[in-house]
Amino acid sequence: MYGFIITTAGEGLLARASAGEGLTITEVWVGKGTVESAAAAKALTALLDPVAQATSTQPEVAGGQLSMLVEYRNDMGGGLEEGFTLSEFGVMAKVGDDAPTLLYYAALGDPAQPVPPIAEGLDVHRFPVAIGVTGEVEVSLEYPAGVWVTHEELEEALAGIDLSGYVKSSEKGAPNGVATLGPDGKVPGEQLPDIGGVYEVEEAVPPASRKANTLYGLILADYTGTGGEG
Repeated sequence: MYGFIITTAGEGLLARASAGEGLTITEVWVGKGTVESAAAAKALTALLDPVAQATSTQPEVAGGQLSMLVEYRNDMGGGLEEGFTLSEFGVMAKVGDDAPTLLYYAALGDPAQPVPPIAEGLDVHRFPVAIGVTGEVEVSLEYPAGVWVTHEELEEALAGIDLSGYVKSSEKGAPNGVATLGPDGKVPGEQLPDIGGVYEVEEAVPPASRKANTLYGLILADYTGTGGEG
């Protein structure tokens, strides 16, 4: 899998945040795990194979979007002693006094990035993240923001993301809108038109038509949908 997703647990967090409860981002992690499918990624509550904690900018909320820049440097945590292939990262969050859980999961797939040990020199990896939100959402960090960029720099990074395939949550599963995907990766039967026969949708997006975002990695997630797969 290559892409991003708001987990099932993350959907619950964002629904509560949209209802007025504060959302706290507690940690950002990078890892070397490989998820098999979007359905498997959606069920995650932590990275498959976490390696190290990362950091981020202070999140901004504007225009129905939560935006931040995630950064991992191999000098963090005392310095990386053994290199690894960065193939996943995730944003952990909580609402109120609940235990933190995985809000946002990203799988780098084939563009997975090798990270050398600090002994071989400084190595920096940055990933812009944008999450669709509804209403006035209050977001805070539980850790000190370790990345500093100007508002213009963040906007420039996010502007490089291909959002041509993004669909508003209000249009998903609605008449004259766009079908959603079920846990098995297929269109639910109730959203299929009646054409007088029996058929099955094997794959919602043919592999040849999938697009890969090339700027750092990933990104616009809508908590009411199933995320995206490049």
